[in-house]
Amino acid sequence: MKIPASVQVGPFRYSVERAKDIRAEHNRNQQCYGTVNHETHTIRVGEDFPQERAEAAFWHEALHAIDATMTINLTEKQTTRLAVGLLMFLRDNHLLREE
Repeated sequence: MKIPASVQVGPFRYSVERAKDIRAEHNRNQQCYGTVNHETHTIRVGEDFPQERAEAAFWHEALHAIDATMTINLTEKQTTRLAVGLLMFLRDNHLLREE
């Protein structure tokens, strides 16, 4: 799947960036696969990871954006599981655009 340059989440347009050395917002010493900033509406996904890991990170951060916008209150574990499940569902059913 091609990770998009931006996504619409409710009334907000989130830019999507690939970046090196992404650090967790709550712990700057912890490297992570991706982050989302709800104030700047930015999703960052690590560029040094295999494509499948980057795709899972993108969906994980997109779910955080949806969760924040819709006030669903998902836990981190739920977000991780939903991201992988959604990616598998979309991939297994050939619903992802490759272009």
